[in-house]
Amino acid sequence: MDHPTLDIPAPVRTAVRETILASRERIWHTLIDFERWPAWNAAFRRVELDGPLANGARVIWTSMHGLSFRTVIDDLVPCARIGWSGRSGTVRAGYVLTLDPRGGATLATLEASIESGLAQLIPDFTERALKAGLRRGLAALRRETERKPA
Repeated sequence: MDHPTLDIPAPVRTAVRETILASRERIWHTLIDFERWPAWNAAFRRVELDGPLANGARVIWTSMHGLSFRTVIDDLVPCARIGWSGRSGTVRAGYVLTLDPRGGATLATLEASIESGLAQLIPDFTERALKAGLRRGLAALRRETERKPA
């Protein structure tokens, strides 16, 4: 899980994996259509990409609870990997999604790190909550991608 987007000294780091029955190109096109995320991922009310998709592009994520998290894309390999990191108040987080072809399917791996007061005080609880959210997100990506015709 070593990757520059992920904060190595963060108190919480975790990863989840999901096999998606689609090509990584098809998954990628679902993934980078940021404005459509709220239609298939209930965790978000709004997702905005500020400018063209590129390293350094800013993405503003607004949760279903109205909390905003501003990130910067800092690792972009089209159809293979995307990483973003940012902060909101005292919370710092980094995420990397990797897409690996697996004989007609794709193994999606979502890694995350988080640094916050809560993560330092109760890292096990924070990791379980983060992992559950990552699993829900990957499952939503799988459902949306597999739902679309090839």
